[in-house]
Amino acid sequence: LLSRLAMSNYAQWKTSKHAVSGVTCDKCHGGNPDAQDKDGAHTGVLRSSDPGSPIYYLNLPSTCGKCHEKQLSEFTLSKHYKRLEKVELAPTCSTCHRPHVFDIPEAPELAEICQNCHNENIGADPEVPGKAQELLKQSLELKALINKMKSEGKDGENIKKAEQILNNFPATWHEFNLERLEAEIDAVKSLTGISEEKKSTPGFEVVFFLTAAVIALLLRRAVK
Repeated sequence: LLSRLAMSNYAQWKTSKHAVSGVTCDKCHGGNPDAQDKDGAHTGVLRSSDPGSPIYYLNLPSTCGKCHEKQLSEFTLSKHYKRLEKVELAPTCSTCHRPHVFDIPEAPELAEICQNCHNENIGADPEVPGKAQELLKQSLELKALINKMKSEGKDGENIKKAEQILNNFPATWHEFNLERLEAEIDAVKSLTGISEEKKSTPGFEVVFFLTAAVIALLLRRAVK
């Protein structure tokens, strides 16, 4: 079982950005990368459940922060990190950026991740998963839109301002500040001229038209 797990982890890592950048197993897990045998290579490597391990959930931010200093400084401002500081169970780096893959979750995946804690049973705000999913979806769509507009030669002052705000999205996500992210998204929409579609009750226009027709017919009969 352990051998299959190791092979699976290796297969995921092999196609990751870490592999491309030369970030090898020992950078996160410890051990001796110069050893020629299995036991020697795993000297000092501890299970992730061991509080002494660099990949123990409480230690993971500082481990990742050795290379990702900016992201760590952003994450330390979040409520999630404050819970980790109190030695409480909370999301850590690998919660969103899957270990060995190190990717950014898609919008539906993010909602599933958030639901692990943000649900009625645990008591954390159950509206967070849906809100986070929608905001991530919108932020990715806006990024694609800005790239499309730039490829079409639309590179005015408003587009540059919108792009600057978009470039700040990762920091806002690491802080898990959904209120600020929502405000930033609205600012980008305003700069790019995108207007929110008016939300109406499905079929409202049809109901309104039929009601108006019935009233008109009744009035005609009343006049006769």
